[in-house]
Amino acid sequence: MSSEQKSQHCKPEEGVEAQEEALGLVGAQAPTTEEQEAAVSSSSPLVPGTLEEVPAAESAGPPQSPQGASALPTTISFTCWRQPNEGSSSQEEEGPSTSPDAESLFREALSNKVDELAHFLLRKYRAKELVTKAEMLERVIKNYKRCFPVIFGKASESLKMIFGIDVKEVDPASNTYTLVTCLGLSYDGLLGNNQIFPKTGLLIIVLGTIAMEGDSASEEEIWEELGVMGVYDGREHTVYG
Repeated sequence: MSSEQKSQHCKPEEGVEAQEEALGLVGAQAPTTEEQEAAVSSSSPLVPGTLEEVPAAESAGPPQSPQGASALPTTISFTCWRQPNEGSSSQEEEGPSTSPDAESLFREALSNKVDELAHFLLRKYRAKELVTKAEMLERVIKNYKRCFPVIFGKASESLKMIFGIDVKEVDPASNTYTLVTCLGLSYDGLLGNNQIFPKTGLLIIVLGTIAMEGDSASEEEIWEELGVMGVYDGREHTVYG
């Protein structure tokens, strides 16, 4: 990628669609060092880790830069945001943006899209419906099409890690996907109307807490960790019950 292309950027649109309040688990945070590549980071348990960890699915999106979509330095991130029909002259007039506010807006907006797509895929899983790339672009991604490989990869990873749900492509020609349980783990949790969700994420959190506390953890410690996922004693959770 030429230096001129790297300098191109685009500020994210205002009014990015808010994530669903039902789970209320998303929060973006900035990197802790200047040398760390500017990638989207979310404190939401539905979206663990950073986008740097997500391999871009070749069949899920357009060609990517040589650096790949899984590593997103600031300039590449804003180039990803730029729409194909935008002229280069206007880009040059604006100049590269190094504003911390602009970078923060980009990270927050992209994090919200990851979480929004994860919620959308969960609804497809509950309805036992297939989902296509075109539908995801139209219903969720919208103005962030250039970042689809990263958003889709991160959302898919989150579903697998937290809910034990795998997103598998069933028709490469039409980019159609199905959502199935994975890892050979059984699942439970009847929400009503025969809508079932795996609860393996809760089990992993509980077992991990016990292991880290020396094979013994108090009830208070368990609830403290579950609180990270928005699960609290005496309060019904919209996903886990």
